[in-house]
Amino acid sequence: MASPPQRNRLREFAESFRREGFVAPVKIFTQPECKEILHRLLNPADTGPSDWIKGWAPVSTNFCEVARHDAIVERVKSIIGKNIILWGASLIERHPGKEHPWHTDIESSAPDGRFVSVWIGLLNTDEQTSLKIVSKSHLIGKSIQQFQKENNIGRDRLSDDQINQWSKNADDTSSIVETKTHEGDALFFDGRLWHGSLNTKNTRTRYSVLLQYAPSDTPIFIPDFSNLSWPFQTLRHPRPKCILVSGSDQSAENHIVPAPSPFQRDSMPALSTRIQNFGSHLEEDKNNVWTYYPGFLGTTPELQFIECHSSVLRSECQPHPPHNHREEEVLVVLEGNPELILQDGEPGNYKRVKMKPGMFSYYPAWYEHTLESPKEGPASYLMFKWVSDDSKEYESELKPQVIDSSEGDEREIREGYSVRHLISHPTRNLNKLHCHLSILEPGAGYEPHVDAYDVGIVLLEGEVETLKQKVSAFSAIFYAAGQPHSMRNSGTTVAKYLVFEFHGRHNSLSHKVKNIPASFWPKLKRLIKDPARLKDAIKRRI
Repeated sequence: MASPPQRNRLREFAESFRREGFVAPVKIFTQPECKEILHRLLNPADTGPSDWIKGWAPVSTNFCEVARHDAIVERVKSIIGKNIILWGASLIERHPGKEHPWHTDIESSAPDGRFVSVWIGLLNTDEQTSLKIVSKSHLIGKSIQQFQKENNIGRDRLSDDQINQWSKNADDTSSIVETKTHEGDALFFDGRLWHGSLNTKNTRTRYSVLLQYAPSDTPIFIPDFSNLSWPFQTLRHPRPKCILVSGSDQSAENHIVPAPSPFQRDSMPALSTRIQNFGSHLEEDKNNVWTYYPGFLGTTPELQFIECHSSVLRSECQPHPPHNHREEEVLVVLEGNPELILQDGEPGNYKRVKMKPGMFSYYPAWYEHTLESPKEGPASYLMFKWVSDDSKEYESELKPQVIDSSEGDEREIREGYSVRHLISHPTRNLNKLHCHLSILEPGAGYEPHVDAYDVGIVLLEGEVETLKQKVSAFSAIFYAAGQPHSMRNSGTTVAKYLVFEFHGRHNSLSHKVKNIPASFWPKLKRLIKDPARLKDAIKRRI
């Protein structure tokens, strides 16, 4: 969660963006990171963009991970709100001596705006090769192409003087600005902004990546590239595949698909939305010391892996001595009254906490813990265990928690549906672990929507219907990020369920890919000197 100084900086960033139409330069990546990113974006394993030349994000973990980087998404959120889709991603190659004429991007030229584009220099980017933009041109209400049509001037005949004249006539405070971006610098600009670029003074090929965002309820269409002049035309089909990078979407305006997982391994499946019916096993397992009921295990766009299981513990037994592990963990008591045995201060010192059904605990990574069932009888519990980016510690990360979901005030959302907020805080592995208790009256529910994060649900009481299936108490429901879901109370009594939202970190590149081979950089430099070989090497990207 952003600190007050960070919130102030983001507020100033958004105000400048709305006033001028752009903010630049903004340092996002270091030069070594730019080399790594370029290496990844030139990865021959990627098969090609989906449906159109800017459709790389749905098929490429490499593009998607750059676009979901926290430093980028937080700034975009400050401009257009928390519910954001990524609808365009492409690698831009500009050869020496080549000019990209002044233009307005067709796909984001709608007069009402709501589009944010992010251009990031990766290689051979400096004052001579950076984009030129016209400040405040996003408020003029016309694209450059419309001015061209009205004045019968061809695309290649536009000069800076002509552009300056048109913009000054519309707003005498506007001006042509050279953004002066270098490797790792980003230019955030309104999709309506007038812009162009030169590479005439450089002897090296320039590489940059373009990322395009919009609020999730903004309809997105693929331009008809057979007609580059104004008035613009768009294709009604296919709709471009979009990635939800923040928040939720209930509009059903766009074709939203799950992000490809950067953590995918051959030995671990990619998890989709699912239901795991555990039910009650106390009676059948009361004579076993400890019985494990597997649920699911796999990787997601948010998590390196997540695992879910249920267990039954015979009275006066422990599943294991106090232990710790790198995974973060949530334990939800389903039945019985076990005692948690938790690290108290230094490792080796312990305290006991009495639990009851509906209570849960959160264990950070490397925190010692176990539990013991009482002599009065067995206990059952459900666990979520996960790992994402735990590459470093954070001062504000969530401490161990024991929470009674029956405590706290309910907040009405709409008729028949209320929530009780319990946790919302960063952890070592997550940007945020959020938990609330939902209470559904019979017949109440919510319509289909998509979330940008994984959601784990534990049904404590009652019956619900989701994914065209009726679900009873003690079941686990997993909604994978980017996949639609809805829910309704299909029973005759109140349904209560705990909701855990897993908001993954997106601020590290090095832990998700192998180091760049030492031979890569010299090879790329040799390719740059041979345009024919270079074009062949990346022909699927241009």
